[in-house]
Amino acid sequence: MKPRIVLFDDDISNLNLYSGYFSENFVCETFLNPFHFEQALKINPDIIILDVLMPILDGPSLHNKIINHNKYNGCPIFFISSSESDEVLMSALKSGGQGFLSRSMTKEEILYRVKNQIHYFKNNRIIYGLGEVKIDMKELRAYENDSVVELTLTELKILRTLLIRYPKFITRSEITEEIWPGQIVQSNTLNTHLSNLRGKFSNWSFEIQHIKNQGIIITPKA
Repeated sequence: MKPRIVLFDDDISNLNLYSGYFSENFVCETFLNPFHFEQALKINPDIIILDVLMPILDGPSLHNKIINHNKYNGCPIFFISSSESDEVLMSALKSGGQGFLSRSMTKEEILYRVKNQIHYFKNNRIIYGLGEVKIDMKELRAYENDSVVELTLTELKILRTLLIRYPKFITRSEITEEIWPGQIVQSNTLNTHLSNLRGKFSNWSFEIQHIKNQGIIITPKA
């Protein structure tokens, strides 16, 4: 599956330009209205790019709203601007963004920086989220709508593996090797853990399904 980029800009021509840059290698979702950030977070992005100077809500203020929202998955956030002033750069970086993109950069340089950040994020990620559920592998905790859900370490690992694969299937053998590498595991062991996981999230708008001859998958509830 292609990495997912979310791009906020108050200029439709900029959105069209950069979505064109990203369309070959990424799934790019664009937003004119910064107050649609909750809708953007439902996409479970791999990177978010914010225009610094937006009249309704500027980039640093939007960044603050995103990182404090319970659906934020910890992905890198970049700022972008046509301004070259040190004041604009520092206001963006002081708010906590992982990088700054100038509109004077070439397409190749922008793609290079974005790809590197996504690669780092995917290989060093500690927070995974989808819908109302989030897990923090540093704290070894799971949350549903900000309330702690008690999971065993094995359940956390299984859920993390399924979230990484979302929205694709993972076979029983693949998930067994991921959770219990090199061990002989009875088939009902995985079934028990999956059943326990299903029962612990009462308000999740997604569900874990086991489809015969295909594998295990997280899907939106019908």
